[in-house]
Amino acid sequence: MEKKSPQKKNPPQGVSQKFHIYLKGDCILEGLSEEKFKENWTLLNNLVGLMKTDYTAEDLSWVCKPHNIE
Repeated sequence: MEKKSPQKKNPPQGVSQKFHIYLKGDCILEGLSEEKFKENWTLLNNLVGLMKTDYTAEDLSWVCKPHNIE
């Protein structure tokens, strides 16, 4: 999965955006608001750079999916 930057467009009325973060293709955080996504994305990128793990920043990816508000 390729890294993307957050979309700036507002979703249609009745639809919100939910972010999902992946590590080596496995979803590790799903259904995040944009605010929570930004917090977690920054934290995860810093962690893989600081800690000795088998993961690198290139292993992280994310997608943004529309979510109907009921």
